[in-house]
Amino acid sequence: MKKLLRNKIFILLAAITCVAISLAVVNSHVVHIFKPITQNAYNRHLANYAQDEDWEMKVGRVYQNPVLTQASEHDFSYEFTYIPFYDELKAKYPLEKMAGTGDAFTRSLNLMEWFCANTKYNGQSFHNPFKEKNQYMNLMDYAFCNDFSHAVNCAAMAIAFSDCLMAIGIYAMPVWMLNEGECHVTVHVYLPEEERWIMLDPSFDSYITDDTGKALNLAEIRSRFVRNEALYLGRYSFNGSQFFKENYMTFFVYPALFVFEIWMGNREEQRKQNAVIYPDGIGTALSEEQFLAKPAGLSG
Repeated sequence: MKKLLRNKIFILLAAITCVAISLAVVNSHVVHIFKPITQNAYNRHLANYAQDEDWEMKVGRVYQNPVLTQASEHDFSYEFTYIPFYDELKAKYPLEKMAGTGDAFTRSLNLMEWFCANTKYNGQSFHNPFKEKNQYMNLMDYAFCNDFSHAVNCAAMAIAFSDCLMAIGIYAMPVWMLNEGECHVTVHVYLPEEERWIMLDPSFDSYITDDTGKALNLAEIRSRFVRNEALYLGRYSFNGSQFFKENYMTFFVYPALFVFEIWMGNREEQRKQNAVIYPDGIGTALSEEQFLAKPAGLSG
């Protein structure tokens, strides 16, 4: 009897261990990649970079694509283009219906809720839908309304969601947030009613606000974090759950606020080139003014 009881206890403990290991593997993007950082540590980190000749290699990624790091010397503006792929996207998916009516903020949140309810995020997904013809439609087809075996990483989520927004006339672009191998990709969305950008994170159906509830863009989030000013989650969902909510900003947002990267535009050839936005006082690339400039060019 005692032996049977011990065996049952062993099986139960083994099952609990397997569940814990599974959670760790599913969320290894959380456990293994991101290290939390405080405001003081951030500022010390920044000061060290300012004195380090090799800081660009340490902060940024190693790209095979050309990277515009001297954009301040150019008349740079992100080029928004209504591309034929958007017609295909709207024909296949009910984007306008899911976005509903209202201002750009309301419609963007509605669309993100629908998008996140029908896709799965996995930070360790290495699926690359961009190798095939019609690659951006393939991304939606691969991830949409499929199980966790078709979950995609934050870059794929941000690219797909940006395209969904652009297809219905809302200016959006994926933004890579970087720091020494740590990377998270979110989406900047333009609100014409307020003439400003905000950040939405389709991997976690989330956005970040100040103490008045105003949604913020990445430059504002970085500025408030450095000044130790309060930041709040507007909402949050990790594959339909509240898992890791209390640690989301500490592990996913704050550690990756050093360098931002964006494409040169949303056309296919422009998605192969990148422009860089460094913190103030570091490097000579895109200014925050250029990064947050009023968009122009989208029609369709």
